[in-house]
Order: sequence, then C-alpha cells, then structure tokens
Amino acid sequence: MSVVSWQSIDDLGTVGLTLHDVTSAAWFVAPDGTRLGGHLAIGAALRAVGGPWGLVGRAILTPPLRWLGGPVYRLVANNRHRLPGGTASCRIDPHS
Repeated sequence: MSVVSWQSIDDLGTVGLTLHDVTSAAWFVAPDGTRLGGHLAIGAALRAVGGPWGLVGRAILTPPLRWLGGPVYRLVANNRHRLPGGTASCRIDPHS
C-alpha cells in the first residue's frame, strides 16, 4: 500500500478519478481498484493503517457512525481552512 497525493498522479484516469473528484473529497483507491470517497475513504485508509487507527476506521465504517459520517465529513471539509493549521489553500472553491 502506498499513499500519494493526487497532484503526484500524472493521469487521474488511471485510478478512475477526475479532477473534480479529487478537489472535492478525499479518496481511497484499494489495490483491487475499488474507490471510496469522503468519510468512507477516511475509514478505509485508517483500517488499512491498522493498529488503533484501524479500530477508528472500523468504527467510522460501521452504522450508525457510517450514516453520520457523510454530513460530518462535509462539514469538516467545507471548513478545513478554519481549523488549526488550516490555510487559505485548504479552502474548497464552491464554484469548482
């Protein structure tokens, strides 16, 4: 397993994603090609890391947290530029 930023992928189509996809949410692409976005991507990535983080990932992917994850993810993603350590470059352009 490797972690790469979308900016380092020459052709997003090779992983089945578009520029709009990667600029609007976090993505996890499994070795079998399965793609998960948003809170599901975060949960899958944490599960892949394993250990205590794997437990957190499992919790995120299990109802009822799975059901709540989407709205919470969107709230955090839309306001990440306001979080500690956030910068203007973290802002998601609402017109993109």
